[in-house]
Amino acid sequence: YDLDNEDEDWLATYNLGRTRISDVLFERMLWKLELECAAATEHALTAAGAGLNERTTASAVAAIDHMPRQEAVRMLLLECGGREKLCWDVYNYWAGKRKKWGKPILRRLQAPTLASDTNPYNTFR
Repeated sequence: YDLDNEDEDWLATYNLGRTRISDVLFERMLWKLELECAAATEHALTAAGAGLNERTTASAVAAIDHMPRQEAVRMLLLECGGREKLCWDVYNYWAGKRKKWGKPILRRLQAPTLASDTNPYNTFR
């Protein structure tokens, strides 16, 4: 994952002149949340008997409710270190951004663009 301007602004505000979390660690935490969420969603949908088409729809890949919040924060603590409050803050930022975007923030996890989509900014059809 590569931080965008929104991430950098949040991180600067969060750090408030002192480094509570580095940009490298923040990137790693967002990346881990994305991968763990994708794996949890894939597991839940596969267990429910969903086929490949159902597992790759935009609404399916945008969901974050298959990974419980406590489990996500515990994973961040184990994988990335840091304090629990910091992990909760990063989780809440990530969940809010995913909700606002309506899709994963990691491009490779986003649903494929529909062939009927005429928006020139949506590529990889």
